[in-house]
Amino acid sequence: METKPAGLVVGAEPLACQFCPEPPSSPELGEAQETLPVDYSGPSMQICFNAQYVLDFLAAVTTDVVSLDLKDEVSQAVMKPVGAEGYDYTYVIMPMRV
Repeated sequence: METKPAGLVVGAEPLACQFCPEPPSSPELGEAQETLPVDYSGPSMQICFNAQYVLDFLAAVTTDVVSLDLKDEVSQAVMKPVGAEGYDYTYVIMPMRV
């Protein structure tokens, strides 16, 4: 049996993938949570992306480490594979308003 991240098994509506220190809880919708190791030293912020867009990027990269370059909670973010040789694309993702 293959295991998949929660974003792949929840409903037809876009699922928000939230990057924040303490994810909010929604008893009406249920919740799922995954913890990822992060190297970040900036101010605390909450930013949400469409989970399918994040999963599409992660499925396309061949490295285990990726970077997520953020300016603030409402501007686009840039995702890149770390340590990939010769990659020639930039993945720009816009945050969701939740």
